[in-house]
Amino acid sequence: MGRARLRYTTAPITLGETEIRAGELVLVAVGSANRDERHLADPTAFDPDRASNHIAFGYGIHYCLGAGLARMEARIAVTHLVTRFPELHLAVDDDELRWRESILIRGVQDLPVDLAGAPALP
Repeated sequence: MGRARLRYTTAPITLGETEIRAGELVLVAVGSANRDERHLADPTAFDPDRASNHIAFGYGIHYCLGAGLARMEARIAVTHLVTRFPELHLAVDDDELRWRESILIRGVQDLPVDLAGAPALP
C-alpha cells in the first residue's frame, strides 16, 4: 500500500462543518478518493477512461514520480486481460463480494472471475 497518508495541519482549517486546529494529525483516506457523486456521474463504476486524477498519486511537490509508470502498467495489464479473455466477468453477484475492513484502502478480499470458456493455458 505504501506509506499511510498521515499529515499535520500547519494552520487552522475548516472542512465542511469541521474545524481542525493547527498542528492536528489528519489522515487522508484514499479509499474514498474519486467516489464523490457530487463530482462524478457514476462514481462506483469502473471507468478506465475517466479523466480524474487519483488522489493516491498525490499533488504538487508530493506528486508520485511513478504515477505515469503505474498508469501505463495498469493500461497494459487490463488491455491484455480483456483481449485474452473478452468474456471475463464476475463469478459471483456483486453483493457476494467480500470487502477489506480498512479505513486506509478500499478493495475486495478476493475477486472470483469466470473466464467464460477460455482455453486452458499450456
